[in-house]
Amino acid sequence: PVSGRRGQTALGQFSLRNVGEAPIGFQILSTAEGVTGGVGKPVEGLQVTPSEGVLLPKQGVTIAVSIPTAGLPPGTYQTGVIVRSPALQTLTVPITLHVLSPLDYLKTRLGGRS
Repeated sequence: PVSGRRGQTALGQFSLRNVGEAPIGFQILSTAEGVTGGVGKPVEGLQVTPSEGVLLPKQGVTIAVSIPTAGLPPGTYQTGVIVRSPALQTLTVPITLHVLSPLDYLKTRLGGRS
């Protein structure tokens, strides 16, 4: 899950790990453009870093995800990225984006106090 306050960039991350015995190249393709969420508004501008690389055996990498929330009403959105490797099957990583109103965001920072 990725969460953020409306109007700011929401940040999150996921990890990839090579559990095999040979190096594996990977490339991450964004599928966010035009994907709609619970309120029917498109999620646009999803970015991942790094977007490609090679994982040696037993090596892992953390992938940073950023999604601008400007123009998105508060709500929950579903999107994802595709991880492609010439040596393996294509993997889809689902991403749930929670856009919070400024008040709800403040409440999460204060521990849910009213």
